Amino acid sequence: FFFLMRGERKNVGLGSSSSSVINLLSWNINSMVSCGNRNIDDPATLDMFNKHDIVCLQEVRTEAPIPNYSGYFSLRDSQRSGGVAILVKRNIAQGFSIINHSNPDIFIGKLCHKFFGLPVLCVDTTA
Repeated sequence: FFFLMRGERKNVGLGSSSSSVINLLSWNINSMVSCGNRNIDDPATLDMFNKHDIVCLQEVRTEAPIPNYSGYFSLRDSQRSGGVAILVKRNIAQGFSIINHSNPDIFIGKLCHKFFGLPVLCVDTTA
C-alpha cells in the first residue's frame, strides 16, 4: 500500500536485492489553472509525467487519457473542487490495483508484492 502527501515525490524500492525503483509523483493540478496552463496534455507536462511510474493527481476535473498510462479517476460534481486520479504506466499496471472502500474521494493503491518483488509485511490486528 502507499499513501502520498500533497506534493511529495517518493522512490519505492523493488525488493531488497533490486536496484530498481518506482517513481511516484503527487500533484495538485489546480495549480496548472492558476498559472494559466490549462492543458494536461501540454508536452512539458507529459514529459514530466513520463519520468514517473505512478502519478497521483488532485483537483482533477475530467478523465483525460494520458498516453502510456492506465487511469483511475474519481471525479466530483462540485464546481468548487475537483476529484482525484491515479495514473499508472501500462508496463506496470498489472501489478497495481485500487482497493475498494466507502469514501469515493480517496484512492488507496496496492502494489502486488509478487509482481514487484516486494517483501510481505504482516500486521498484528489482535492488539
